[in-house]
Amino acid sequence: MKLYENLRFAYPGNLNGEYGSCAVAVYGNAGGVLVTLADWDEHGTTSVTNAVERVIRLVDTTVLATLGLSDQPVRWLHWSPTDHAVSEVTLADQPHWRYVPPSEFARLMAAFGGSPSFLPVGGL
Repeated sequence: MKLYENLRFAYPGNLNGEYGSCAVAVYGNAGGVLVTLADWDEHGTTSVTNAVERVIRLVDTTVLATLGLSDQPVRWLHWSPTDHAVSEVTLADQPHWRYVPPSEFARLMAAFGGSPSFLPVGGL
């Protein structure tokens, strides 16, 4: 079930005082939380791809905390319009990206009550 959506979620870029925006959607089910981050071609500053740690922390502390989901297991998916691909992102010492095939993406979205239609034009 979709719990939150913001098509222009603002995040700080790498340049002083500049903010970018991306589409963020949060889904929940009994198994945890799925967060989708969709980069826009016209994001305004540093892309989500290059600011993913900052974006994930910001979504975690502002959105997931507000929804009371901070203690739930979270899966992070990122759509890149440049690559026309969805990746799962995990954070450890550095971000780790794993390509998510379209069939797996569709299954994940269905399991969380979502649809792949969150993707910007040119999506899967």
